[in-house]
Amino acid sequence: FKVLGNQIETHRKKLRNVEQIHRNL
Repeated sequence: FKVLGNQIETHRKKLRNVEQIHRNL
């Protein structure tokens, strides 16, 4: 369960990075 939780956190971070990139564009 801990590993799955880490995957969710990393996925959320990736989504945040993508949102920031789109805002910059």
